[in-house]
Amino acid sequence: MSEYYRRKSRDSYVSACKPCYRSAQNKRHSQFSKDQVERKVHLGRVWSRENPEKVLSSRLKSRYKITLDEYTEIFNEQNGLCPICLVQLVHGSEHIERDDPSWVNKGMVDHCHDSGEVRGLLCHCCNTGIGQLKEDAKIMSNAIDYINKHSHLKK
Repeated sequence: MSEYYRRKSRDSYVSACKPCYRSAQNKRHSQFSKDQVERKVHLGRVWSRENPEKVLSSRLKSRYKITLDEYTEIFNEQNGLCPICLVQLVHGSEHIERDDPSWVNKGMVDHCHDSGEVRGLLCHCCNTGIGQLKEDAKIMSNAIDYINKHSHLKK
C-alpha cells in the first residue's frame, strides 16, 4: 500500500496510485490560466492598496510580534522622526508605492536579529545601513573614523 497516498481525514487510501494521483493534481493546477493568476495577483494588490492598515497590522504581528497600536506608540514617542538622521518618517499604515521617493521615509521596524526585540523605527536608509554594518558598534565606529579621516575631501 506504500504506492498509494493515505487520506488524512479517515483511515483509508486514495483510489489512484501515487504517480497517477500526482499527474491528476498537476493537471488540475495547470488549468488555471495565466490571466486568472494575473487577475488574482492584481486583485490582491488592489486590496492591499485599499487596506494598508490591515496589511501593516498583519505584517507587524507575524514578523515582529507587535500590534499596530504598539507601532503607533513607538512612532509617536519618536515624534515621527528617524532617531539617526532625523528625517520625518511616514507612518507605515499610509500606502506608498515602492517607486515613490517618499517610500524611503516610511517608518521601518528596527529589531535585534539575535533576540528579535524591537528597538524602534528607522527610515529605510538608516535601517538598511545598520544591517549592512552587521549591527556591530565597532564596525560603525570604524566607519565614523574613516569618514572623519577623509572629511577634508568634502566640497
